Amino acid sequence: MKKLFLISVLLLLSIVAVACGGDDGDSENGEKANENENTEQNEGAEGENAEGQQEVEEVKAEDFPDVVATVNGEEITNEQLALNVNAIQQQYQMYGMNVEENKDGIQQTALDQLINTEVIEQSAKENGIEASEEEVKSNYDELVSQLKEQYETDDVKEVFEENDVTEEEIKNDIKRNIVINKFMEENIEDAEVTEEELQEAYDNYKKQAKEMDQEAEDFEAMKPKLEQQLQSQKAQEQEQKYIDELREQQEIEILI
Repeated sequence: MKKLFLISVLLLLSIVAVACGGDDGDSENGEKANENENTEQNEGAEGENAEGQQEVEEVKAEDFPDVVATVNGEEITNEQLALNVNAIQQQYQMYGMNVEENKDGIQQTALDQLINTEVIEQSAKENGIEASEEEVKSNYDELVSQLKEQYETDDVKEVFEENDVTEEEIKNDIKRNIVINKFMEENIEDAEVTEEELQEAYDNYKKQAKEMDQEAEDFEAMKPKLEQQLQSQKAQEQEQKYIDELREQQEIEILI
């Protein structure tokens, strides 16, 4: 609950770090997840609870060695991994994806996320990148305002208590993500999309629309949406490539 809540509040502020992505293994996992999502919408899943969600057993820290990996000597603990695995499992459940069929991929993704985050944090620190108190306060105040509205309460501390998190943990996560995003923004160029790429994307869109017996919108109407999608895709690819390069420069030991 704690990890998923922390992820949720950062999503509210739209400052989720690119480090959340895994490496090349994640794309395969994502394809499998999409396949599961499509098939399970029409099929009943075994082991569902009364609300129609899969009953998935939470991973425990003791399922792993005390230290699951190190990055330049900095330890990533079994507690961190367990929290991250459980958060990803809950996200799978939310989207109707099959957790049991993807357990290995989920664990690998969770570990990669933690390693990537540690790599970027260390790199950012080496480059003197910091989050100011004003930046953290501004993001925290915005979060509190949104949580009060979402939970219909004037006492956000009650929300924190219900989700087993503290104000300090929230602010630390906000600070961490500000630093990570600053570092990545400084080192990743803006993604540019060519007319040829837009045309190719539009042709694919028209083909899919035809296969689904739907009427395709014209190119100019679809162009802004297609450009946004391609920019996002290219940005993610650039970010992952840069993270992979950073990882090659570190001493990383995986212990599971």
